[in-house]
Amino acid sequence: MESEGGIEGINSMDITKDEYIPAHEHIAKFFHDDDTPIIAQMFDMTMYTGSAFSTLHVFAKETNFSNGHMQTTEKVQREISQFVDAAERYWKAGYDGVGINTSCNHYFATYLSRFTNNERTDQYSGDAMENRARVVTEIIEGIRSRCGRDFIVLILMSGVEENLGNLGDNSLCISLEEACEFARIFERAGASCLHIRSETYGHHCAGFMPDILHVPEHGHTGYGTIADLGKHFGRMAGQYEGFGSLLEIAAAIKSAVSIPVGTVGAMEPRVTPELIENAIADGKIDFILMTRPLLADMHCVEKLREERLDEIAPCTRCMTCLTAPYDMGMPLYCRVNAALTRAFSDDMPEDYDPVEAGEKLNVMVIGGGPAGMEAARIAAQRGHSVTLYEKEDRLDLTMDELSRIKGTHERIQDHKNYLVRQLELRGVTVRAGAVVDAGVVSEAKPDAVIVAVSGLYSGLDVPGFDSVIPASALADGVGVDFFVILGAQFQGCEAAVNLARQGKRVSIVNTDSADEIYRNGATWIRIQNKTWLEAKGVRFYNNAVVQEIGEKGVTILTDAGLEVTLPADKVINAIPKSSNRALYEEISGLCSRVYAVGDCYAPITIANAIARANIIVRRVEREESGRAALSGEGEVYTASGLRHPRVPGAF
Repeated sequence: MESEGGIEGINSMDITKDEYIPAHEHIAKFFHDDDTPIIAQMFDMTMYTGSAFSTLHVFAKETNFSNGHMQTTEKVQREISQFVDAAERYWKAGYDGVGINTSCNHYFATYLSRFTNNERTDQYSGDAMENRARVVTEIIEGIRSRCGRDFIVLILMSGVEENLGNLGDNSLCISLEEACEFARIFERAGASCLHIRSETYGHHCAGFMPDILHVPEHGHTGYGTIADLGKHFGRMAGQYEGFGSLLEIAAAIKSAVSIPVGTVGAMEPRVTPELIENAIADGKIDFILMTRPLLADMHCVEKLREERLDEIAPCTRCMTCLTAPYDMGMPLYCRVNAALTRAFSDDMPEDYDPVEAGEKLNVMVIGGGPAGMEAARIAAQRGHSVTLYEKEDRLDLTMDELSRIKGTHERIQDHKNYLVRQLELRGVTVRAGAVVDAGVVSEAKPDAVIVAVSGLYSGLDVPGFDSVIPASALADGVGVDFFVILGAQFQGCEAAVNLARQGKRVSIVNTDSADEIYRNGATWIRIQNKTWLEAKGVRFYNNAVVQEIGEKGVTILTDAGLEVTLPADKVINAIPKSSNRALYEEISGLCSRVYAVGDCYAPITIANAIARANIIVRRVEREESGRAALSGEGEVYTASGLRHPRVPGAF
């Protein structure tokens, strides 16, 4: 679509001219050959504008894709024509339908909501419901006149709006009653079905991932304030950690129309099959929409159909995937599925699924953390004979520790259970309680070794540091009131969230600048959790110099040049780990194929660990030195292990 200062063609194939139809014909055929219908979503990325000029609601936690302007009536009608033309091209290409995104604070939403449409005086003004809906209804009617009645026209619409940037200031937001009337208007215009989501002004992510409103506290807006989900959002459910949040809102809209209605927002059959099945059986909705479960496992639907729920790679709700609009331009990564956005790239030129190995090897994997288990899973899937060695008596204590720190919302245990189950299904031999050294490797005579041992805890050369406990050992704070955390990247901030939930007094000592706070945390988690910590009274001491750790607490030199002793019953070491190369170095001459992955290579996030392990094992049979794979020590790595500028949210 032609955009007035917005972003054109972002993450999409062009459909603005007839010459692009043949490319889309190939896509439609690909889906139809697999007996799958295809609907193209259409939207204009221009945000908070189009309908108004002076009243732009731009929030601290969101960026605007364009400068404010009010389109003339003629330009609005030209935009409508462009969308109708595009829909006709999709129809000619063989698509089954189109979806019009009228939510998400994009172009159409600015007309539907009085929150932004409060200045126009023409037929698209905010004065009446029909006027507000007109820009959408004229597109629906235009598509119907060109493409007939059988072509699907799905309308993605907000079932309710809430102003999270200024909680409670919602008198101009779309109410549930208004949404029901919009639904009736769209049905009369010829809409085939409705896709219900919400709009959360000031928090882009929460509109279609409402479960983030439960991080790190139920109802957290991202601004340090706490919403009452049942009051501020009308009928948003709050009892299922965000699963099925919009069911009652969708049900109310369905009662107002006769066309099918579905909803989005943590609608995940793997986790809540009865909730979804009952909602459909009770007539609350007709279908569900989901994205993240399919990003985590492209075979999700097939496995659901075959009732292989324990084989589904789970979405852990870590929010690694969504960076828009705050970190626009960053790749769309998935913690669980390393192939997302890497398939058919230099990292994974073959496909999403790894191909069978031409040469079958005996592969030794050392370390049963996320990187080790992923390496073993992929190696076995490719036909290699795999033995995994773990020095502890069970696999991945790291994920257990992280699960305790992060809580139940982020489903880390689901990820661990999936990996353990995959090792069973793929026939990986697991030797727990096995300490590996050069002698063990020499005796085993593997063709390839994947070293996935844990990283090394970093320390500070200051008096009293030997009394500090690692963040991984953090349990509850019973009987302890004051904590000081050393390290302000995501490790320290996640530990602080855990303690602040318990009402503890927490100080974070950051030896770097404020830019390091929540470094490498997922975009939206990083943004909103920092605000929550500040609202809970967690104090950050940036550019601090630690001088001593004693019985009374941690003595630092502040960036103001003052010596301050922070009271501490316990001091937590959350300084990022360093790579652990000792075993790798020890055995590198014993086998021609020795590779370092996970914390052994470059400690960072689970997403990084999983990705590098997956990539390395896809080509493990190649005669290439593991040493070459360790080039660039000291660089910051993306989840693929390649050099990348250090950008907040990149991991």
